[in-house]
Amino acid sequence: MSLDLQIPETKIRRLAYESDLKYSQITEADIKTAFFKKVAKSKFRGDLNKVEFVIENKFIRTSIGAQLKKMGHYADSSFNSEITRIHIESFIDLLACYYPEKAIERIVKEGKSAISHEKNTPITFKLILRKFLEGLAAESGKKVVDLGAAYFTGGAENITPLLSKLKSYLSV
Repeated sequence: MSLDLQIPETKIRRLAYESDLKYSQITEADIKTAFFKKVAKSKFRGDLNKVEFVIENKFIRTSIGAQLKKMGHYADSSFNSEITRIHIESFIDLLACYYPEKAIERIVKEGKSAISHEKNTPITFKLILRKFLEGLAAESGKKVVDLGAAYFTGGAENITPLLSKLKSYLSV
C-alpha cells in the first residue's frame, strides 16, 4: 500500500491507528476475539518461557498491553513492535481474564480428574494451564512449539480441543 500511495509505511500505520482511536467501534469482545485469533497462530518459546505472537493492528496490540498492565504484567515488543512476547504467567493471567467463566469452570472440572497434585493445593485454572505449559515445554525439549494450531484453535467459546490436549498432558 505504501508504494501505491507513495507515502511511508509508518505514516500508513499511524493513520490507521489514529482512525481506530477516533472512529472505530471496536468493543472489548472484539479485542478478545482478536486475541484468540492471534493465540491460534502463536508460538510457545520453551527456551525463553514466553509465548510469542504477531499483532499487526496497533489498537489491538495496545489494548492487550493495557489489559496486561492492569494485571501487573507487561508485553515485550522490543525486538519488533508487531511481535509481542509475554511471559507464561502473564499469558495464563490473560487467558483467565479473557476466557468466559463457564469455560474456566469446565477446564477446572475436566482438569481435576487428570492432574496429580498435593492434597493441600487447590486445583485452579492457572495451576492447570501452568502444568500444561510446563509439560509442553518439557516435551518439546525447550524449543519453539506452534501453540495455537493444536491447543487454542477454538477461541474462548470452543474449548474442546484444549481440554483433550490438557488431559493428555496432565495425566502423564
